[in-house]
Amino acid sequence: TGVAEGGAPSLGLFPNPTTGQLFLSAGNGPVRAPAEVINAAGQRVMALQLDGTPVDVSRLQPGVYVLRVLDDQGVMQARFVKE
Repeated sequence: TGVAEGGAPSLGLFPNPTTGQLFLSAGNGPVRAPAEVINAAGQRVMALQLDGTPVDVSRLQPGVYVLRVLDDQGVMQARFVKE
């Protein structure tokens, strides 16, 4: 589950942990916004445009990451584990 800032809806990620595909859910329907994946060291390892389809994280190294979504209602972020 995720945290919302600025009144943005909460962001949910599943399955978590994941090995490849990451599905997103938010209170306002499909997520269509710019996003980034941040590793445990705080480095951006992936930048993408969400379009309502699953996110492919299969190329990431195993570890803990944060998916940060920047939409017109604010910032949503949720932590996930890549196995």
